[in-house]
Amino acid sequence: MEVTLELASDVGILIREKETINLVKKSILNKLLDIEMGNVLTCGSSLKQEDVVELDNIIKKGLYERVRSEQE
Repeated sequence: MEVTLELASDVGILIREKETINLVKKSILNKLLDIEMGNVLTCGSSLKQEDVVELDNIIKKGLYERVRSEQE
């Protein structure tokens, strides 16, 4: 699989070092994998847009409560 990305010219300054380039590659690959996993999980789904929004709200509320309880 080949992916071509066009980045803003000032980003080039940030990714000149090899370590930074590897970090950027890893971040991009992780994001692409997240997208693909989402596609696989939702393929053939019978969820409606309203269902997705409701699930999104439930997940975000749970994450918020978890982070808040960890800070206490």
